[in-house]
Amino acid sequence: MRSRRFRSTKLDRHLVPQADAGSIDLAPIILSAGHSLTTRRAFAHNQLTRAKALNRQRSVKSMAIMLSASLLALSGCALGKKMLEQPSGPPQKQSAKLERKTEVFTGKVVLVDGAYRLSLVKDPDTLLRLTRARRETEFAQQQINLRKYYEKTISVNGTLQDDWIFGADIVGQWTPPGGDTGPNMNAPKQTRP
Repeated sequence: MRSRRFRSTKLDRHLVPQADAGSIDLAPIILSAGHSLTTRRAFAHNQLTRAKALNRQRSVKSMAIMLSASLLALSGCALGKKMLEQPSGPPQKQSAKLERKTEVFTGKVVLVDGAYRLSLVKDPDTLLRLTRARRETEFAQQQINLRKYYEKTISVNGTLQDDWIFGADIVGQWTPPGGDTGPNMNAPKQTRP
């Protein structure tokens, strides 16, 4: 090692090594109490500027930007898919709401030709379909699935029109003494609506 010249600084009044052309670079680190600690310059540079932490922050920021861009792209794809699924023809005219004359219907749910229907107690030959809709154009879309009421007697509030009871609300079911009270899980699947 070559000899070093030491000089005194006004800040800490300690001797700080001064680098010569061929000597090892040493850098002082001044502590809060005014003491100085001498380390190698490269190591001191990493401690003072925290270059690795800055690089890590940059990589986290870039990952966050890529993640947000990919989420934006995916949401755009979902929106485009929804727009493509909408009907492209002229909008359907909705029929006016039908006038309700609410009655109470009682009947047994039966399976006829692969579809569940309500057979009225008063007239067993009449088979009715139930819907929650109040517009005639929406009857089939909002039809009530009667599978869970198969072979049970139910009471329905609603209005009769053709073979439909619209605005239907199932208000009760009658089970014989000792009969099953829950939904009929063994009912066959319907093959048509």
